[in-house]
Amino acid sequence: MILQWCQKNQIECLYFLADSDHPKTVQLAENHGFRFVDIRTTLHMTIKDLSSVRTKTAIIRNYYPPDLPELLTLLV
Repeated sequence: MILQWCQKNQIECLYFLADSDHPKTVQLAENHGFRFVDIRTTLHMTIKDLSSVRTKTAIIRNYYPPDLPELLTLLV
């Protein structure tokens, strides 16, 4: 069971991402000590939609592998 693994490996914080409008899942999570804290939202925009976005401070382009080190700094 994942909770036993977390205890054994000294994991202090575990997030359980679930469909919040599925009552059985919510109840099961709550029965095991999880609590509802937030709703995750994913925003999506296709490249076609970007034609209407105008900005002087950003350039929107495809990702290239050399971009990775700079992008990783955003996670800190």
